[in-house]
Amino acid sequence: MKRTILTLLFGLLFAPLADAADIKDHQGLQLIVAQLKVHQRITPEFIGAIRPQAERGDKGAIFAMALAYVFDRGIPRDEAESVRWVERAWRAGDIDATYTVGMMYKNGELYPKDAEKSYLWISRAMEMGSADARYFVAFAKEKGLGIAVDTPSALRLYQEGATKGHPLSLMRMGYLHREGRLLAKDSQKAFQYWTRGAETGDAYLQTTLGFCYLLQPEFFPTAYSEMPKDDVEAYKWLTLAAAAGNSQALKLREMAERRMSSAEIARAKEMAASFKPSSK
Repeated sequence: MKRTILTLLFGLLFAPLADAADIKDHQGLQLIVAQLKVHQRITPEFIGAIRPQAERGDKGAIFAMALAYVFDRGIPRDEAESVRWVERAWRAGDIDATYTVGMMYKNGELYPKDAEKSYLWISRAMEMGSADARYFVAFAKEKGLGIAVDTPSALRLYQEGATKGHPLSLMRMGYLHREGRLLAKDSQKAFQYWTRGAETGDAYLQTTLGFCYLLQPEFFPTAYSEMPKDDVEAYKWLTLAAAAGNSQALKLREMAERRMSSAEIARAKEMAASFKPSSK
């Protein structure tokens, strides 16, 4: 799942330029970031320069126009004008901009928090083919966020995503089975869903799976007690998650490492090194 828009904006603004090059993101956001790095605000000259490109249908310029009118730095804030450009982005088939605006309304970033508007844009992104949007549409239908609760539809969408190897959907299906909420309580099914998610390379689910495998974590002796225990497997999955940047995985791995022999640690490292993510 993508980082939130403000995290990206401020991360890019205050990170070294070399780091910014590693972030693959929407061209419209990159245009805004470049403007703010130089001028610290959105200038009328910037709007004048990108408006003709946006009018010609350039997706990056269209989304930059949408962001410029809600960033509230330089030119006056105008949410209605911003949404007009978002509508153009949607009609132009810009799935990333459509999904991002839905998430911004969901989280209250740049746009005011609004469940109904969030659902509108996220559902449009789902119709355009966004797997992440499908998950959040399902979550909205499960919780009644911006739309009436529709449990059968939510479960169908979660299952559809899980079948296609979508990590968030696999995570949710596992959670619902383990807690016995909406689905039959079945920890083994939960473990299977989380295993499939971890096998896609998702660091969060790799951490979850490693935690499941841990032999009685000190701070939670009964954690996932109904699931198989194996410190070597735990070490493997937590090593993979840590390599992907999950700091919690390192702390959990230390618990396993204190109990393991040198041979077990070496075997776990070999298993991690030979891991290849499944196709999603």
